Amino acid sequence: MFQETVIHVIHDIEARNKTDEEFIAWFAYRYNMVLFQILKDNKQLRETTYADNQQAQEKEAENE
Repeated sequence: MFQETVIHVIHDIEARNKTDEEFIAWFAYRYNMVLFQILKDNKQLRETTYADNQQAQEKEAENE
């Protein structure tokens, strides 16, 4: 997670002209964003899609 944040911040144009304090705040912000995305991805991987639920969602979409 830390490594992904470092990669994002290194390639981020907005992080180039910041003071040390602004850079640390920006890094913490990006770290939280990466953490949120990883948690969201893990939750999505744990969810099991059942055929009945998928068919019900498709029927609801057709009725709208």
